[in-house]
Amino acid sequence: MSMHFFQVKFDRAALTVAAILVAGTAAQAQTAKPADGARGEFRGERIFEMLDADGDGMVSLVEMESGQTRMLARLDTDGNGVLSEAELRAPQERRMAKRFARLDANGDGVVDAGEFAQRGAKRFARLDTNGDGAVSRDEMRAGAKHRLARE
Repeated sequence: MSMHFFQVKFDRAALTVAAILVAGTAAQAQTAKPADGARGEFRGERIFEMLDADGDGMVSLVEMESGQTRMLARLDTDGNGVLSEAELRAPQERRMAKRFARLDANGDGVVDAGEFAQRGAKRFARLDTNGDGAVSRDEMRAGAKHRLARE
Protein backbone atom coordinates (compact mmCIF):
# COMPACT_ATOMS: atom_id res chain seq x y z
CA MET A 1 0.00 0.00 0.00
CA SER A 2 1.18 3.47 -0.75
CA MET A 3 2.07 6.10 1.83
CA HIS A 4 -0.65 8.29 0.31
CA PHE A 5 -3.27 5.71 1.30
CA PHE A 6 -2.18 5.92 4.94
CA GLN A 7 -2.08 9.74 4.82
CA VAL A 8 -5.66 9.90 3.49
CA LYS A 9 -6.78 7.34 6.05
CA PHE A 10 -5.10 9.34 8.85
CA ASP A 11 -6.61 12.60 7.54
CA ARG A 12 -10.06 11.03 7.78
CA ALA A 13 -9.29 9.76 11.26
CA ALA A 14 -8.16 13.24 12.34
CA LEU A 15 -11.36 14.77 11.00
CA THR A 16 -13.34 12.10 12.80
CA VAL A 17 -11.56 12.94 16.07
CA ALA A 18 -12.34 16.63 15.54
CA ALA A 19 -15.99 15.78 14.82
CA ILE A 20 -16.22 13.70 17.96
CA LEU A 21 -14.71 16.52 20.00
CA VAL A 22 -17.17 19.07 18.59
CA ALA A 23 -20.20 16.79 18.77
CA GLY A 24 -19.26 15.42 22.19
CA THR A 25 -18.82 18.87 23.68
CA ALA A 26 -22.10 20.06 22.20
CA ALA A 27 -23.97 16.95 23.36
CA GLN A 28 -22.47 17.18 26.83
CA ALA A 29 -23.45 20.83 27.03
CA GLN A 30 -27.03 20.09 25.97
CA THR A 31 -27.42 17.37 28.60
CA ALA A 32 -25.73 19.27 31.42
CA LYS A 33 -27.94 19.58 34.48
CA PRO A 34 -28.45 23.07 35.94
CA ALA A 35 -26.67 21.97 39.12
CA ASP A 36 -23.54 21.43 37.00
CA GLY A 37 -23.50 25.14 36.29
CA ALA A 38 -23.95 27.04 33.07
CA ARG A 39 -20.42 26.34 31.86
CA GLY A 40 -21.47 23.37 29.72
CA GLU A 41 -24.58 25.08 28.43
CA PHE A 42 -22.71 28.24 27.47
CA ARG A 43 -19.84 26.37 25.78
CA GLY A 44 -22.40 24.32 23.85
CA GLU A 45 -24.10 27.51 22.70
CA ARG A 46 -20.77 28.94 21.53
CA ILE A 47 -19.98 25.78 19.58
CA PHE A 48 -23.46 25.70 18.06
CA GLU A 49 -23.22 29.35 16.99
CA MET A 50 -19.79 28.70 15.49
CA LEU A 51 -21.14 25.77 13.47
CA ASP A 52 -24.43 27.42 12.42
CA ALA A 53 -22.79 29.49 9.67
CA ASP A 54 -26.04 30.69 8.07
CA GLY A 55 -27.66 31.52 11.41
CA ASP A 56 -30.83 29.52 10.75
CA GLY A 57 -30.76 27.84 14.16
CA MET A 58 -29.82 24.45 12.67
CA VAL A 59 -26.47 22.83 11.88
CA SER A 60 -26.43 21.08 8.51
CA LEU A 61 -23.97 18.36 7.54
CA VAL A 62 -22.16 20.90 5.32
CA GLU A 63 -21.87 23.32 8.27
CA MET A 64 -20.62 20.52 10.55
CA GLU A 65 -18.00 19.48 8.00
CA SER A 66 -16.93 23.09 7.51
CA GLY A 67 -16.63 23.50 11.28
CA GLN A 68 -14.52 20.36 11.46
CA THR A 69 -12.24 21.67 8.74
CA ARG A 70 -11.81 25.00 10.58
CA MET A 71 -11.14 23.20 13.85
CA LEU A 72 -8.55 20.94 12.24
CA ALA A 73 -6.82 23.95 10.69
CA ARG A 74 -6.77 25.74 14.06
CA LEU A 75 -5.40 22.71 15.91
CA ASP A 76 -2.89 21.78 13.19
CA THR A 77 -0.24 24.23 14.35
CA ASP A 78 2.53 22.90 12.10
CA GLY A 79 0.25 23.04 9.03
CA ASN A 80 0.98 19.50 7.85
CA GLY A 81 -2.72 18.58 7.50
CA VAL A 82 -2.78 16.05 10.33
CA LEU A 83 -3.06 16.24 14.11
CA SER A 84 -0.42 14.89 16.40
CA GLU A 85 -1.24 14.00 19.98
CA ALA A 86 0.74 17.05 21.08
CA GLU A 87 -1.32 19.36 18.84
CA LEU A 88 -4.53 17.88 20.19
CA ARG A 89 -3.39 18.38 23.79
CA ALA A 90 -1.86 21.85 23.31
CA PRO A 91 -4.99 24.01 23.84
CA GLN A 92 -5.84 22.27 27.11
CA GLU A 93 -2.24 22.44 28.28
CA ARG A 94 -2.15 26.21 27.59
CA ARG A 95 -5.35 26.69 29.59
CA MET A 96 -3.98 24.62 32.46
CA ALA A 97 -0.71 26.59 32.48
CA LYS A 98 -2.66 29.86 32.68
CA ARG A 99 -4.80 28.51 35.51
CA PHE A 100 -1.74 27.35 37.40
CA ALA A 101 -0.05 30.73 36.98
CA ARG A 102 -3.14 32.47 38.39
CA LEU A 103 -3.16 30.14 41.39
CA ASP A 104 0.59 30.41 42.04
CA ALA A 105 0.40 33.96 43.40
CA ASN A 106 4.03 34.15 44.53
CA GLY A 107 5.41 32.45 41.39
CA ASP A 108 7.38 29.76 43.25
CA GLY A 109 6.15 26.93 41.03
CA VAL A 110 3.82 25.37 43.60
CA VAL A 111 0.35 26.23 44.88
CA ASP A 112 0.10 26.09 48.65
CA ALA A 113 -3.12 25.96 50.67
CA GLY A 114 -3.09 29.72 51.26
CA GLU A 115 -2.81 30.53 47.56
CA PHE A 116 -5.53 28.02 46.76
CA ALA A 117 -7.87 29.49 49.38
CA GLN A 118 -7.08 33.07 48.32
CA ARG A 119 -8.09 32.34 44.73
CA GLY A 120 -11.34 30.76 45.91
CA ALA A 121 -12.15 33.74 48.11
CA LYS A 122 -11.52 36.17 45.24
CA ARG A 123 -13.71 34.16 42.92
CA PHE A 124 -16.48 33.96 45.52
CA ALA A 125 -16.38 37.74 45.95
CA ARG A 126 -16.68 38.25 42.18
CA LEU A 127 -19.57 35.80 41.91
CA ASP A 128 -21.55 37.21 44.86
CA THR A 129 -22.69 40.22 42.85
CA ASN A 130 -25.45 41.26 45.29
CA GLY A 131 -23.14 41.01 48.31
CA ASP A 132 -25.44 38.80 50.38
CA GLY A 133 -22.68 36.37 51.34
CA ALA A 134 -24.03 33.56 49.17
CA VAL A 135 -23.80 32.71 45.47
CA SER A 136 -27.08 31.86 43.77
CA ARG A 137 -27.38 29.63 40.72
CA ASP A 138 -28.04 32.75 38.59
CA GLU A 139 -24.91 34.46 39.94
CA MET A 140 -22.89 31.30 39.23
CA ARG A 141 -24.22 31.12 35.65
CA ALA A 142 -23.52 34.80 35.06
CA GLY A 143 -19.99 34.36 36.37
CA ALA A 144 -19.40 31.32 34.16
CA LYS A 145 -20.63 33.19 31.07
CA HIS A 146 -18.40 36.15 31.90
CA ARG A 147 -15.35 33.93 32.44
CA LEU A 148 -15.90 31.94 29.25
CA ALA A 149 -16.40 35.11 27.23
CA ARG A 150 -12.88 36.17 28.33
CA GLU A 151 -11.32 32.83 27.29
